[in-house]
Amino acid sequence: MDFFARFFLGVLVSLPGHPRPHLQLSNGQISCQGEVGPVPESCDGLDNDCDGVTDEGCACAPGAVRDCSIDLGPCSLGQQVCLPGGTWSDSCSGTVPQPETCDGVDNNCNGVVDEGVLNLCGTCGPEPAEICDYIDNDCDGAVDEGVSNVCGGCWAVGPEEYAPDDLDCDGIDNDCDGIIDETDFPVTCRIGVCERSIDSVCDICRPGAPTSPVEHIDLGNCNNAVDDDCDGLTDSEEFPDCFSLQGGG
Repeated sequence: MDFFARFFLGVLVSLPGHPRPHLQLSNGQISCQGEVGPVPESCDGLDNDCDGVTDEGCACAPGAVRDCSIDLGPCSLGQQVCLPGGTWSDSCSGTVPQPETCDGVDNNCNGVVDEGVLNLCGTCGPEPAEICDYIDNDCDGAVDEGVSNVCGGCWAVGPEEYAPDDLDCDGIDNDCDGIIDETDFPVTCRIGVCERSIDSVCDICRPGAPTSPVEHIDLGNCNNAVDDDCDGLTDSEEFPDCFSLQGGG
């Protein structure tokens, strides 16, 4: 830059009682005249340090404006103003991007909706709870984990409501609870021919034993001194005239 160009650029604010500052070439050296001397550069549109460059190091010229934000999705363009200190203001008159939230809106205005905030099932909110329905409800890659019975299947109506069906003395854990042929009657043990125990130990099924009392006694066994209907009474005790029903005396 030649002397004359630097002269017109090197304008300083005059102090009271001093001539207007200017640059002067003397003995091949440029000096700042009409001022106490060069001062540190400030962002005010002037060449404070008399180096021929105005507002060097400033981000912007005070009062300048520029576009801000983006015109995409919910965002809109606005303007940003340069502050007196030579820095851009933090505010923008437009709508600026926001952190992405799971709401079906492109909050950060990058053209993608709900990226990084969806659950494993690809929806908003927590994953659904796993239930026993042979479906991976919580989308973790495992089906019915923690809710299926010991046989790997589902209860008919739910574990808390399930009525055990392991009432057949077949040596199989029919209700998949880890116990074979258990008794779950209101009474401790059945009695008579319906007894379901071995060596008088309850809850151990006697192979071939009925699982519940018969509704009617068999008249063919009316007087056999056996508790056929499993009510704790033999025929003669329960029906005193049982013998006569068979044509007895």
